[in-house]
Order: sequence, then C-alpha cells, then structure tokens
Amino acid sequence: MRKNRFLGLAVGSVAATASAAAPAALATQPASANFGSSPGGGSPHNEVSLANNKWHIYSYHNAPSAWRTALDDAVFWSYQPTDLVLSKYADGSNNVDVRVDVGNHGTGAFGWVYCPTDGIRSGTDPNESCFGQWLKIDTGTATGLDADGRKAVMCHEFGHTVGLLHANGEAHSGDTCISTFPDFGFDDTGLHQHDIDHINSEY
Repeated sequence: MRKNRFLGLAVGSVAATASAAAPAALATQPASANFGSSPGGGSPHNEVSLANNKWHIYSYHNAPSAWRTALDDAVFWSYQPTDLVLSKYADGSNNVDVRVDVGNHGTGAFGWVYCPTDGIRSGTDPNESCFGQWLKIDTGTATGLDADGRKAVMCHEFGHTVGLLHANGEAHSGDTCISTFPDFGFDDTGLHQHDIDHINSEY
C-alpha cells in the first residue's frame, strides 16, 4: 500500500474555507461536517456541488479503460451502498449528471470537479446543486497510479459531485477516500459511514 502525504495538496483540492455549514437537513451533524456545496476557486477551478436528485448518472466521456474501471469500482464499492441510484449512460445522453474527462491537463492536481458555465445550477451555497458537472483527471500528475490508486482518486472526486467536502478535522479522516489528511493513501479505502450518512440524509 503506497501512501502520499501530499495528497491533500493535489487531489481535488478545495480551499479550507470550502468547509461550508451543512444543509438544514443535516443539522444533527457536527459543525465540521464535511458536506455542502462550495464556491469555485483556485487553479484548476475546483467546485463541490450537490447532485440535483438521488438519480446520479455518469458518463465516461473520453476516459480510457483503466480509468473507466476505476470509476466503476469506486461507484460499486463506495457509492452503491448509499441511497443514491447510480447509472452509466452514453456520453451523448441529455440526462448525464457527471462527465469524466481524462487527459494531460498540466495542473499538478490528480483530479477536480466543477460546475461549467452551461451546467444547470439550483439553490445557493451550501445547498447549491449542479446538473452537468465535469470530473477531471490529470494524467500528467496521475501517471503511474496502480488500480487501487486510480480507484481512490475516483472515489474522492466522485464524492465531490454529490456534496462531500474534504474530511479535514473529522474523527474519521484517515478512514475515508474523501480525506486529505497525510494518512490517506492510494489504497482501497472507500467512504466512511459518516460520509454515507451525509449522502443518505440529503438524498
């Protein structure tokens, strides 16, 4: 199992100020709860959004085989146990919530997500949803990751498409793919029950 102590600076980095207060439906969660949409910012343009409903549809877009497998594995092992209803559609469908773009973007990040200008937004932070999100993977940084590493990155970034923020300061931070703590590594860690509870409370 390979660890990377700088993962929090590279994978889907969102400014520390992005730990917005949880939606009212999650009022029972602690103030540091890692859920809610965040403003976009930084380079690349990172932005956490809620899904617009529990039916969360993704498309491979241009993802090569290894990254398709990583996404499918992350969805199956980490997100299927939630109340989300997850489906995989062809890229040309009008019903795709998240498209995956894999390429050498030269950002220094492993991955990030954002709501594009043609995305359909609803609500305001920390309860803003986006239909038509992009999940980006930078192969210039992620080159050399093994299957577990790719799955970990996909688990992390996919969480941002449904409202999971980084788990900084959380008691479970070392046991979830959404963590940015140094003890999170490129292994097969999925979501913590805490993260699953956030998702199920919202959707």
